[in-house]
Amino acid sequence: MWAAYTINNIPNERTGCLTPAEILLNEKPPLDKMRIFGEKAYVHIPREHRRKLDDRAHEGHVVMYLQQAKGWPFYIPGANKMIPSTWATFPGSSRLTTMLRKGQPFEPQEKEANNKMGIPFLLNNLPLGNFSREKKFSEQEQTAAKIATPSDVIPRTYKEAMRSHESEEWSRAIEED
Repeated sequence: MWAAYTINNIPNERTGCLTPAEILLNEKPPLDKMRIFGEKAYVHIPREHRRKLDDRAHEGHVVMYLQQAKGWPFYIPGANKMIPSTWATFPGSSRLTTMLRKGQPFEPQEKEANNKMGIPFLLNNLPLGNFSREKKFSEQEQTAAKIATPSDVIPRTYKEAMRSHESEEWSRAIEED
């Protein structure tokens, strides 16, 4: 159903700048309703169905169109149920553009060899970061850690003091006291 609705409401090579539904019904299709199948959305929970500190929205996914109504049915994975709603926020906002309504014929895009907006081109031209500040900060943290930890362990008993490699110094300190 989703695929048929989508195919009938977008132009193709055969129909040019018109959609099959537009040819059949003599009216433009409602493009504001079209979404990507499975697109993430936040479905509003009305006040009547929630308490003061409850979430105000469920995270769900669009799974179909409603033919004679506004909105979409959403699948809510956390609750494992379907909720029809007109109140939803789509974080990606991937609606079809109004470019299709401008009367431009549909032309498949050809790949260019020097496509400056392509992902490989952009990835190869990303400036690499300068990590000298992070190295300096790391060295400062290590120095602070060395200062904070005592270099010599203070013995708790007389036996520990006499077994340590500084036993002579501990003996002198005991005699002075």
